[in-house]
Amino acid sequence: MPYIGSRGVLFCPEATEGRTPAPGTLVIGGRHATWSDARQYPSDPLDCGSYGQNMWLNHFANSIQNWAQPESLHFGGKTTSPPRPSSVPMVGECHWVGGYPRDTDVPWDVEWEGFQLGGNMMNRFTMNRHMGKANLVFLDGTSRSVPLGDMWQLIWSKSYTPQFVVLPWAE
Repeated sequence: MPYIGSRGVLFCPEATEGRTPAPGTLVIGGRHATWSDARQYPSDPLDCGSYGQNMWLNHFANSIQNWAQPESLHFGGKTTSPPRPSSVPMVGECHWVGGYPRDTDVPWDVEWEGFQLGGNMMNRFTMNRHMGKANLVFLDGTSRSVPLGDMWQLIWSKSYTPQFVVLPWAE
């Protein structure tokens, strides 16, 4: 309840660093840090947080930025289109505002390799904030903690094929 109706809802209680972004900076989040884009949106105090969205859920045609991702993989902004909504993440722990995870993404060799543009976006959602698990909210409205290696077994896009992976740094 203390987070409802306040900016606090944007932040995981474990992400205590960087909640007030410095104007003109772009900061990538981490285990204990929030992300912020005060460079692109310097006057928007809400353009920071510690969670990110599954961007495959965005409506392709009306999206501000599709980051060159194919329309065929988007769910199309229709919440009824995924076959198993309880397996489709909407939002969760994330290094950035969101990402486009693919079933071809491979885990990093170490827990954190910094921000990478382009591919391998699953790793944006696999930070070890909660003892090997990440908190996610799913399309059916439920939330749960998911073991980090199991993130690849969820359904992130329209044609995503769940994968079994082992995180080398979590062994």
